[in-house]
Amino acid sequence: MPTFDLVISTSTAHQLVAVALTGSNKLLVKRQRHWRRGQERTLLADIDSALTEAGGALVDVGRLVCDVGPGSFTGLRFGLSTARALAWALDVPAVGVGSLAAMQLQAVHAGRADGPEAVCAVLPSRRGVVYARYQMNGKTEQKEVAIDELVTMLFAQSARSVIAPAATLANLGINAQHGVIGRASVIAEYPSLAALWRAAAGHTAEPGGPLPEYVALSQ
Repeated sequence: MPTFDLVISTSTAHQLVAVALTGSNKLLVKRQRHWRRGQERTLLADIDSALTEAGGALVDVGRLVCDVGPGSFTGLRFGLSTARALAWALDVPAVGVGSLAAMQLQAVHAGRADGPEAVCAVLPSRRGVVYARYQMNGKTEQKEVAIDELVTMLFAQSARSVIAPAATLANLGINAQHGVIGRASVIAEYPSLAALWRAAAGHTAEPGGPLPEYVALSQ
């Protein structure tokens, strides 16, 4: 009887290649490495190592949860292809979860916001630009946005909590040590494997497997 969920995250926006096993409603084992080219060759070894530590095998995996970005094609490709291949071989579902949506729930789970609509989640993209997910005028926006534009929005709506890696917060001109922008919390974190797993709770498997989230620059 399958007992584990296998979580895979390979987005270059995180700078980490990570896998985790969850069971009995908690994270049991994780493996993570700093992202670099050729890292795809270690992903299966890390999965095998995690399963060994948990006292299981691939046949004990009942579901795959895969980070679908946003991020570069290079990073997302090998994580998604691994998840799809394992799901097909094991005949189990594979669920895709967006990093930014998971980060919003991460802030809520930490008690730093009342709901995901009150959180702006941010990840690095390229020079002068970030990926962001937030609610504006009752609508969820997820896009690549210029740092200056996002900063203007954040300081205009100071009740919004912000979650982003520390270096990204610094690029936004936000001091994470202060902990607040106006009345809002500031959380210096990447999306956690536990958050990706929790965010998968309401997702169903897509025909053909999960697809990457490619986010276009806001015009």
